[in-house]
Amino acid sequence: MPGINAILHGLVPYRDFFYLRGPFELYMPAFLMSVWGKHLAVLYFYFYAGNVLCLVMCVLIAKELFRTRLILYLMVPVLVARTFPRVMFTIWGGMRYAFGLIVLWCFIKFLRRQRLVWMLAAGVFSGFGFWTSVEIGVYAICGAVVALAAAFIFKVQQKRDLIKALAVYLAGIFLVSFPFLLYLISHQAFAPYLECVHAVVFNMQKVINPHFASVYPGNFLEAVSAMVNPISKNFRQMTVSYLYLAVLGYVIYRIRARRLNTMDLFVIAAGIYGFIMYNTGFRGIWTAHFELSLQPEKILYFFILETALLYGLAKSKASLFKVCLVDLFIVVLCASSVIYAVGRYNHRFFVFKYISHVIQGRETRSLRPLAKEPSRPLTIERARGIVAPMEQADDIEAVVHFIQKNTRPGETIFTYPELGTYHFLADRPFVGRFPIATFTWFDEGWHQEWMADLKKSKPRYVILTKEFKEAWKTVYLALEQNRRKFKDVMDIIHHDYEIKGETPRTYIYKLKENLYDR
Repeated sequence: MPGINAILHGLVPYRDFFYLRGPFELYMPAFLMSVWGKHLAVLYFYFYAGNVLCLVMCVLIAKELFRTRLILYLMVPVLVARTFPRVMFTIWGGMRYAFGLIVLWCFIKFLRRQRLVWMLAAGVFSGFGFWTSVEIGVYAICGAVVALAAAFIFKVQQKRDLIKALAVYLAGIFLVSFPFLLYLISHQAFAPYLECVHAVVFNMQKVINPHFASVYPGNFLEAVSAMVNPISKNFRQMTVSYLYLAVLGYVIYRIRARRLNTMDLFVIAAGIYGFIMYNTGFRGIWTAHFELSLQPEKILYFFILETALLYGLAKSKASLFKVCLVDLFIVVLCASSVIYAVGRYNHRFFVFKYISHVIQGRETRSLRPLAKEPSRPLTIERARGIVAPMEQADDIEAVVHFIQKNTRPGETIFTYPELGTYHFLADRPFVGRFPIATFTWFDEGWHQEWMADLKKSKPRYVILTKEFKEAWKTVYLALEQNRRKFKDVMDIIHHDYEIKGETPRTYIYKLKENLYDR
C-alpha cells in the first residue's frame, strides 16, 4: 500500500522507494485506483480477480492437455479446494501467479496449433510476469526454454522451427521489457532496481528467515527424511515430491521408448515451472504461497492419473480381471476426488457452508466472518470496504485521524517497524526510500542510508507498534545483526521523541521541542 501511494504521487520505484517484487505489481492497482478511486476495495478486487484468473487458466490448460472429460471434471473441484487461498484471496497472490499460468497456456496452444503468435504471446506474458514478480518470470522462462531444448535434443520438431519459436518467444519478452528498461535507465532507477533484486534474492532469506519460527525442511537431507517418514510434521507437504518423481519417470520412459511428442514438451515445461515454484514455496509452507505453488502440480497429478487410466483401459480388453481393476480404479478416483473436495469446501469456504446450512434449514449467522466478536466497517475514506473487529477498527481510525489532524499533506511521518499501511491510509510519505524499516536490514548500506535519512528529516511524529508478538521476535530478532539495527532505531526514538499519545496497539511519539527546528 505505501508503494501504491508513492506511485500515485509520481515517485519512481527503486530510485525513490524500495519494493520487494516487480514494479508492475504496483502500477496495475495504482492505475485502477486512479480510475475507480484511491481506496482498498480496488486493491481487494485486483487480488481477487487475479486469484480467480489463476483457476480459470488452470482449467483452460487442463482442457488442452487432458484427453478425457472425466479427468477434467474431477480435477476442477479438487484444484479449487486445494489451491484457492481461502483467507488471503483478496489481499495476496493474484495476478503475478496468473501471468505464469497464462505463459503455460500460450505454450500449450503453440504446441497444439504450431502458430508462432502463441509463442509471441507466451513471451509477452513472461515479460509481464517478470516485471510483476521476478521469480514468476524466471520460472516461466525456465519451463519454456527447457522444453524447447528437449525438443531440440530429442528431435521432436524440426530444429529450424524450434529456433524460430525460441526467437519469437524472446522477442515477446523483449517487447515488454525493452520499453520499461528504457524507463528505468532514463529515470536513474535501473541500478537501484538491480540492487534491490540482488538483495531480495540473496539476502532476504538470510536476514528474515521463517525457519526460525516454523518447522519445515531446510535442506535436501531434511526433505528426503520428511518424504519417507509418515509421522513427520511435513510429510503431507513432501508427498508432492512423489508426483514430480512420477512426472520425471514418465518423461524418461517416453524418451527411452522414442515416443516423446509435443504434448510431452508441455509436461516438461509445466513440470519445471511447477517444481521450482514448489521448492521456493517451502519458505512459507503454512501460507497461501505454498497453496498457489500447487496449481501446476494438480494439473500434472491428474494428467498422470489419466495416463495410468488410459494405459489400463488399453491393456484390459482381453482380461475380465483387468477390466474389474480398471473399473475399481475409476470408482476410487471419482469417490476420493469428490469426498476430498466436499470435505475441504465444507471446512474452508463460507459460500459452500452457507448454502449447505440453508438447504438443511440451519442458522447461518454464526458462519459469517467476525460473527463471534463485535465488528464494524472502517470510516476512513481509503479503507472503504473494510470490516474489522471493533477494537482494531477503533485503533486504526484513531491513528489515521491523529496523523491527518496533526500533520500537513506531504509531511513525512515515521512508522516503525512494519506499519507502512498508515502511509496509504493517511496519505503521508515515509522516511527515505524505505516504507518498511525492516527492509533496510537486507543490506548494511541500506540501513546506514536510512538512518541518515531519519536523522536528517526528523519527522515530527512516530507511530510505533506497542507489543511485538513472540513469532515476530523469533523470526526478525533471531540474528544479532538484526537486533543491533532494531536497537539503533529504538535508541533514536527514545532519545529524540516523547510519547504524545497511545492507542490499544500503538504508541504515538512526537519530536522533542528542542530538536524541532522547522
